[in-house]
Amino acid sequence: MQIRPLSTDALPASSGGASATQVAATQATGTARAPAPSRTDTPAAATGTALRPTEQTARPGQLQIARTQQALDYLQGLDEALEGLKSAASAQLAHLAQPAQQRQTPGAQAEASAALSARQLQHVQALWRQRGQASGGALDTQLRLAPDGVARQAFKVPGLDARSLQLDQGETLSFITGASASSERRIATAVIGPGLNAAQQARSLDLALAPAGVRLHTDAAGEVTLSSREADWPAVREGFSVRGGGVRFPARQFHRLQASPQPDALQPDTWRADDATALRDTLRQLVPAQQRVQAAVQQAQGQLDALDRSASSPDTDGATRLAERQAWATRFAQDFQQVGEQAPYAVFAALAPALQGISRERVDALLR
Repeated sequence: MQIRPLSTDALPASSGGASATQVAATQATGTARAPAPSRTDTPAAATGTALRPTEQTARPGQLQIARTQQALDYLQGLDEALEGLKSAASAQLAHLAQPAQQRQTPGAQAEASAALSARQLQHVQALWRQRGQASGGALDTQLRLAPDGVARQAFKVPGLDARSLQLDQGETLSFITGASASSERRIATAVIGPGLNAAQQARSLDLALAPAGVRLHTDAAGEVTLSSREADWPAVREGFSVRGGGVRFPARQFHRLQASPQPDALQPDTWRADDATALRDTLRQLVPAQQRVQAAVQQAQGQLDALDRSASSPDTDGATRLAERQAWATRFAQDFQQVGEQAPYAVFAALAPALQGISRERVDALLR
């Protein structure tokens, strides 16, 4: 499989002429820019992010420490709120479980107990809605810490799954992810060659989608999950579209796919404290929810401790960053070699010298 621009709009602007390096960079990112009246042609590689070092290799470690500490503070506060809700709901349920003639609590106190449960529940619900801002954007809906401090939303779309990656027929797939503004809409195109295995197809699709704001992941069972930045998720949910060649997806025009988000680790908006039945159901969900939050607390605390140790050992920290950069360079070389082995790359490389010095104005003048 290879990744190629959808149209020549992805080629560099004419101000300085197209170089072979610029053309290769455009081919490596695998995206094309759809025509937009408000902007001129821009190299696709200028905005692609799939083959660049991660943020933590380019910023001081103190920034990551601050993010992790903020996420840890949020998780600890959420754990305390869950514990408070559990205690209030248990007390109210125990009171309701007593026969009316045996209840020793006056009616006013019973009402106060119910009000306390309601307030605790509202507090947990509010905390969960504030997760993104309160954690500095570092915690995703699964309570995982984002390595670069930008939480992502995992989702699935019909047709892009393990079964489709097992097909060995060749096909050209073009995607509009919706992850960028309409004036900067990016079309990602991947050409699936016949005979590629599922891992090769997944890797090439990921390379094609990454510059357009979406990543593709596969688990041990081969199931496909996509992800976008949480800030982009509403647009992706409404605009994710694909055009195929009639093998995996229909041809000729883009078809919108219904993107389904991965369920949140906690769903407090579904919890209720109205009566005994609702309280029991809430308590059943509270126990595993608190376990997940406590596991996330331990993970964040462990990462914070590791960052503190790294910050106190500059030599070790420098060696780690160097190793990360070397690993990134190795992956970049492998990806570039994969693109370079495809025929279209050689064609663009041969055309690049001939295109030097040819501007849009000269072409327009010749056509008049």
